[in-house]
Amino acid sequence: MTASQLVAEVSRQRDAVVLLLGDINVDLLLEIPEYPRPGGDGVASSQRIGLGGSAANSAIMLRRLGLRASMLSAIGDDRWAEVAVEALRAEGVGLEYVVRDPHEPTSLNVIGVTPDGERTMMAYRGANPRYSPADLPEEAIAACDFLHVSGYAFLQAPQSLAAARAIEVATANGVPVSLDIPVDPARREPATIRRLLRFTDLLVVGVPEARQLVGTAEPAEACRRLRDLGARTVALKVGRDGTVIASGDEWVELPGLPVRTVDTTGAGDSFCAGAIAAMLAALPLAKIGAFANLLGAAAVEKPGAGQSLPTLDELRRIECSISGDLTSRCGHA
Repeated sequence: MTASQLVAEVSRQRDAVVLLLGDINVDLLLEIPEYPRPGGDGVASSQRIGLGGSAANSAIMLRRLGLRASMLSAIGDDRWAEVAVEALRAEGVGLEYVVRDPHEPTSLNVIGVTPDGERTMMAYRGANPRYSPADLPEEAIAACDFLHVSGYAFLQAPQSLAAARAIEVATANGVPVSLDIPVDPARREPATIRRLLRFTDLLVVGVPEARQLVGTAEPAEACRRLRDLGARTVALKVGRDGTVIASGDEWVELPGLPVRTVDTTGAGDSFCAGAIAAMLAALPLAKIGAFANLLGAAAVEKPGAGQSLPTLDELRRIECSISGDLTSRCGHA
């Protein structure tokens, strides 16, 4: 199946409602030749300012795929909030459940990107952790088609309490739940995350995060242990080597796609959106993994995240650099 065919299959699942609990940031992206030593100077070759935040990035990609996406987040009452709001509105992302916090600023995230495309982030999370259980639209969560929770939400209360409550409400009402776990939450809150895996329909995790959660980076064993903890579908990102996706007794391994790495910012968030959309379209496991793989690979070809993430036309054009059937390239164990 080609990229265009995968996009067409997933895009038929329109108007499904996805609620995303996580951060909204404003990103300052700096392209740097190398990182300075402590006390030194780092002179960037370019800069750009735009929308960021793990959940916000996933929301944008879901909207571009034709789904309805709304944020469960907090922002400050400042000019950076207006930058974020303007960008999200331009993409059609729902802001009806976003709260303004007068005590903390909108989160700013400084991202250094080196010539190999790798990004390093430094952020003050600002208003994001102030999102509380009282802010949750529980009726909307109970009625939505999918709840997505970013692992950053588990770092601080009251946002961590809101995340746990949102998962509880979704589970009680039969709403599928996905968790995206970055390395810092896996390192700092492994016990919390492990407890929540039994409520998780889709777990998106990288190799370093899997090691933190279950003590192994070997893909087959990591997936087995994560499923033993309750995660029903595990999508394990293995970087340039591609993706392993497992559910029940089925295991699919998809190799990395031959794309040019410009910037890895937002690639994992784009990957999450692809997996969620493909699951909502009820695609088989191999196609879910292939579509998530495609969206993650397409994102690394572009600088920045937010509104810089791939469009549908760009996803279709990626076929120019990828030959063959994206799903037949997989192997079953």
